[in-house]
Amino acid sequence: MLWNCTGRAIYDNHCEIGSHGWESYDKQAFLIDVPRTGVYDVDMFLMHDNDYRYRNVWLFIEYLSSGDTLVTDTVNCLLADTYGRWYGGGWGSYYQYEQRLKEAVRLDSGRYEVYIAQGMRERNLKGIAAVGLRVTPHQTQEEAAPAD
Repeated sequence: MLWNCTGRAIYDNHCEIGSHGWESYDKQAFLIDVPRTGVYDVDMFLMHDNDYRYRNVWLFIEYLSSGDTLVTDTVNCLLADTYGRWYGGGWGSYYQYEQRLKEAVRLDSGRYEVYIAQGMRERNLKGIAAVGLRVTPHQTQEEAAPAD
């Protein structure tokens, strides 16, 4: 799988779903070690094939710290426009979609667990190849601007 990597990430990983499909009970697990307390952005990546049957995918996302649930989100990812044109980059028969889940969120140092499950009405969802997470230190616009 090709993933758009960045050197600033403190965490960048993905879970491959496989051709058998994504069962509704199958949570993809991400274990994130935050090295120091700070403000971070959390991005989700989804890879799907050209035969995926829907314009969107619903995801259930659980965030845990030290085993305690911090928050559970339901996220609707729009993968295509009303004409069926896929958003995101593509190569071959695969497309990668990216969505910001949390922006400028304060995280204390320590271990976090994130679990992602598909929330579609199909018990076994075909066409999703992988799901990934990236955590990067948050940058203000001033920090992100190129130096003169």
